Amino acid sequence: MENKDFSSLAVLILAGGLSQRAGELKGLRMFSGKYWIERQIEFYSKLKAGYIFTGLGYNYQEYLKSVPLLAESLDFSVISVSSKIQTLINPNPEMEMFSTIINSLEKIIDLPWKNLLLIHVDMACPS
Repeated sequence: MENKDFSSLAVLILAGGLSQRAGELKGLRMFSGKYWIERQIEFYSKLKAGYIFTGLGYNYQEYLKSVPLLAESLDFSVISVSSKIQTLINPNPEMEMFSTIINSLEKIIDLPWKNLLLIHVDMACPS
């Protein structure tokens, strides 16, 4: 993926569910000393995605407490020369299955991204 320009790419990492079947928050599973959601943010930052959004819903307080970067990016934060990150909170995750997607898109629709990648927090990062 070297020499490709991903500056117009926005990544929306969806972590708004209850994680009932897993019994724990999927994004807060540890993997090689870091939370899984941190690994995803790092991957897309190294890819130089222009924007990295994290859509939180249920249990958002646990994410903010466990991952300082998420709490720090409730307003935009620059995490690398090329990537900006923002944590988006869905205030009504109980509304419907796709409410975190809808809530997040309403907040980012006017930003200058051209391509959007939606991923669930439990998806593997491409290599």
